Amino acid sequence: PYRRQRQMCIRDSHYTEEYILKRMKDFFTTHAYITRRDIESLFGFRRSYATKWLKHFRECGVLKQSGPVNSAVYLLC
Repeated sequence: PYRRQRQMCIRDSHYTEEYILKRMKDFFTTHAYITRRDIESLFGFRRSYATKWLKHFRECGVLKQSGPVNSAVYLLC
């Protein structure tokens, strides 16, 4: 029998929210915006996990989304 793989949630990350936020702010010192792919490469996250973090930071008011969903960029608020 196959075991269903547990879906990873944000609290399972080995990076803290503070660490991710600090690295993102460092990224913004040299870039005008950040993308999901930037998050993937900065932290080694998979697409869905990077998307979860971006959603989290949007909901917290740290980031705002610009552009269409399929090619969104995120700006620091």
